[in-house]
Amino acid sequence: MTEAPLLQLNDVTITFDYAAGALHAVEDLTFHVNRGEVLGLVGESGSGKTLTGFSIMGALDDPGVVSAGEILFKGEDLTKMPPSRLRALRGSRLAMIMQDPMMTLNPTLTIGTQITEAILAHRKTTRDHARQLATEALEMVGIGQAQSRLSSYPHEYSGGMRQRVAIAIALLHEPDLIVADEPTTALDVTVQAQILIEVRRLVRSKGAALIWITHDLSVIAGLADRVAVMYAGRIVEQGPTREVLTNPRHPYTYGLLKSSPENEPLENGKLWQIAGSAPSIAQRPEGCVFRPRCAHASEACLSLPGESAGAHSYTCWHPRGSGSSDG
Repeated sequence: MTEAPLLQLNDVTITFDYAAGALHAVEDLTFHVNRGEVLGLVGESGSGKTLTGFSIMGALDDPGVVSAGEILFKGEDLTKMPPSRLRALRGSRLAMIMQDPMMTLNPTLTIGTQITEAILAHRKTTRDHARQLATEALEMVGIGQAQSRLSSYPHEYSGGMRQRVAIAIALLHEPDLIVADEPTTALDVTVQAQILIEVRRLVRSKGAALIWITHDLSVIAGLADRVAVMYAGRIVEQGPTREVLTNPRHPYTYGLLKSSPENEPLENGKLWQIAGSAPSIAQRPEGCVFRPRCAHASEACLSLPGESAGAHSYTCWHPRGSGSSDG
């Protein structure tokens, strides 16, 4: 019998209800992640990646709300869960690593206090043992003189060091699901590699699941088992990472890959880029959301394409490989 996914999103829509009307920031989002698996969630800024992460954690700011669909964690719908139950899960079984570490850290408390309190909130142990665990957590993310640095405040750490602390706090209780929102952007490549190795170890050894939100396809290529590509609040392509990155079917995915300097040489000293810009949620185009920027758009694209079947799926009337969208 096949085990159910650890996390399953079914037709999730995130709505912001303003006086001028309701705006759908994310629409009909469906994907899953299994135990021991890394899912890469990629796309340009404003595509809805971070909002998706916040919706899983039940941390959307007003007036944002999951207005449709369900978010199933171990079979329970997080959107219908009592606040007390959700609070018990956050930080222990569910963890999120923010892009900005100051969204995690309190500037008025020492780093040691914040880590030990996070430990004591979910684990029965002594404060001395919690402080020992806090030291080990800092050492794990590459912070030297960890024991003495527990007495420092966040402003006494560099931006990269604060990010490492935020990552350490997220990994404290070896959660079942980690949502990581571009957590290594501020880190140098050596520390980034160290963090990626540690996160991958946790996922593989403990059967945890990881959603890695990023715009960096090179990180996804070496980290993720599967990838979901988001554009303007919708998933336009998803599937096994190797298959999607070597055989992209949606023009947007192809454009992201072609605009990467690792994949495409410079022309006249300039990097290739996708024409135009992503639409705002208030001006999302009719039909295919990528239509205004697509060189292969046709009249058919005025209506929303369905999703293709199979492990590698996409939503496009003119997928690459069909004869009309190649190049």
